[in-house]
Amino acid sequence: MNLEKDKVTGLHLYLAPFEGESRFTLYEDDGVSNDYLAGKFCKTHITMKGFDVVDVDFKFEGSYENPVKDMLVEMNRKDKAPVNVWLKCAESSGGKMAPAGEQSASEELPHFLNFNKFEAAQEGWYYHMSKRTVLIKYRNPERDYRLIVSFKAFDLVGM
Repeated sequence: MNLEKDKVTGLHLYLAPFEGESRFTLYEDDGVSNDYLAGKFCKTHITMKGFDVVDVDFKFEGSYENPVKDMLVEMNRKDKAPVNVWLKCAESSGGKMAPAGEQSASEELPHFLNFNKFEAAQEGWYYHMSKRTVLIKYRNPERDYRLIVSFKAFDLVGM
């Protein structure tokens, strides 16, 4: 791959949740021109918080068209597997999302028990027992969004 000529279309993030909050800004531009001086760049502000329910917010800034189409998030959690994974996109008009506890349009990603079926799918999640990590893949929504991973205890009696 030649980074000057080829565009990176996949992004693999490694995340390790803890009780606090962490932030990271991913900066992208074309890597060739000086267009970034005219504001043609993309900053992706990534904020992760929570431990039993992990919220990972992705907020975009700038006018550069993000070339990333496929996302793979590998979340390290050694003590337990997740119960559910959701993708919650911002409203296209205002770019705002409901706060973490409130309902808004969200999509529950499918859970795969078979790694080969996970690999063949466009989106979904798989808990890798030997690595003790959850693998989550989805198409980049290309707008602000939140990835929510619930590790809360599941109560069969309460169903």
